[in-house]
Amino acid sequence: MKSAKLRILVLVVVTVFFFTFWNGPACG
Repeated sequence: MKSAKLRILVLVVVTVFFFTFWNGPACG
């Protein structure tokens, strides 16, 4: 269960980072 929660956390962080990068240099 701890491994699953960690996997979800990593997925969320990567998604947020991706959208932040996409909305930054890509649109700028």
